Amino acid sequence: GEGFDSMNVAFWSEHEQIYVAFVRTWTGPDCSGWRTISRTTSADFLHWTPLREMDYGRGDRVHYYTNQTQPYSRAPHHYIALAARFMEGRRVISQQEADALQVHPTQQADCSDAVLLTSRGGTRYDRTFPEAVIRPQIGPEHWNSRSNYPALGMLQTGPHELSVYLNQCYAQPRAHVQRYTYELDRLACLEAGALCGELLSKPLLLGPGSLQLNLATAAGGMALVELQQLCGTPIPGYALSDCLPMIGNALAMSVHWKHGTGLPADLDQPLQLRIVLQEARLYGLHTALVSDVE
Repeated sequence: GEGFDSMNVAFWSEHEQIYVAFVRTWTGPDCSGWRTISRTTSADFLHWTPLREMDYGRGDRVHYYTNQTQPYSRAPHHYIALAARFMEGRRVISQQEADALQVHPTQQADCSDAVLLTSRGGTRYDRTFPEAVIRPQIGPEHWNSRSNYPALGMLQTGPHELSVYLNQCYAQPRAHVQRYTYELDRLACLEAGALCGELLSKPLLLGPGSLQLNLATAAGGMALVELQQLCGTPIPGYALSDCLPMIGNALAMSVHWKHGTGLPADLDQPLQLRIVLQEARLYGLHTALVSDVE
């Protein structure tokens, strides 16, 4: 069944060249089961395909109340969803606190927060980072039902600032909208502390040019990058020992090996990236990516 009482969103997708709508539905008939998100498409915004439930790539079940899916303005082939995660029946505030805050009687027994979903089209959301992306603030007024639901809109409000908006103190006399900020292009990251950590990318087909990291290190931190064949053998000239330590904070920091920044010009086989981090946060990479290799 559908649940059209919450905010449902639609937009023209330049990436898919079609109108796309994401709406709240239920996993079972007659509004039973779990609140979830389904997708429909249209060529003319009048005639829509049957709703198809989104796949989250994970086995856990959680109530998604609103989705707020939208193309990211700086990379419109990425859809970003700041979804409301509704924890039905998880009561945090006491009856005394609810009475003092004048919380509506029907909005006292649950709590909510915001989670990050992403998609590149189709009926698949990625939940690489399954934990809350925005947590409720200090104070019982932030812990009643349906507080902390994200509004639609992810706006660049400064040279390196991104703003999002959440409702606060829902069903209370002091209900309002609160602005939260991120650094631009930095909604989630992989992070290593004083002990080095490393990651190995999925197989990639890369085009010519340079490789850049969206990276922030501490003064005593660094990142190193190695290009590997799929068997794990470093590509000559691109081994970890050939990489110059990357130190600093930039949205697009070029990787330098001893010979320079250029990627192999004659590479026609998939490779993988080995990235070593120390006191560093890796938010993403920029390159002439040809395609992922499944």
